[in-house]
Amino acid sequence: MRVGAEYQARIPEFDPGATKYTDKDNGGMLVWSPYHSIPDAKLDEYIAIAKEKHG
Repeated sequence: MRVGAEYQARIPEFDPGATKYTDKDNGGMLVWSPYHSIPDAKLDEYIAIAKEKHG
């Protein structure tokens, strides 16, 4: 472990007017989107099998 002022992070002053990100970046990340409709029963079956195999 390194201790001392030279190993500390330098935090820039806060500027509430400065924005680095666009509105697009504030959303969540899409991780799955089926290309067609999946019946609820089929999805429930998949989830049950996944839980059984992987916890």
